[in-house]
Amino acid sequence: MSDASWNLQAALYTALKNASPLIALARIYDAVPDAVSSADAPDNEFPYVQIGEMDSIPDDVSDSSAAGDDGETENITLHVWSRYNGQREVKQVMQQIKALLHGTSLTVTDRASAQVYVRSRRNFLDPDGKTRHGVVSVEVIHRN
Repeated sequence: MSDASWNLQAALYTALKNASPLIALARIYDAVPDAVSSADAPDNEFPYVQIGEMDSIPDDVSDSSAAGDDGETENITLHVWSRYNGQREVKQVMQQIKALLHGTSLTVTDRASAQVYVRSRRNFLDPDGKTRHGVVSVEVIHRN
């Protein structure tokens, strides 16, 4: 059995990285490099998107003819980071993510289907007073 969650993350990364127009200048990270994530990072390292936390809920639907799991719903948090003075850039990046993903299907290795929905977007100023943080909540329903 494959790791469906990892395959889903890889498909999501590829979709974000290869988007046209470019999302966050194609700066898409799983693990953000220390030089970029530090409070002293230069402003030209922004904006960027980080694939963040996830939770998974099995759908518990059985099909005796199918091997392995039947499917699950994964909720994935995408973090958008910007140093633009104001909310414009972070909102634009979040809108690009929504336009790219919402209501679409991802091609995920070893999955028959993966439907994507953007469920919420929010942004706020980080405690450093100069970095804007956007949070995009994505739900993916994927089946074997």
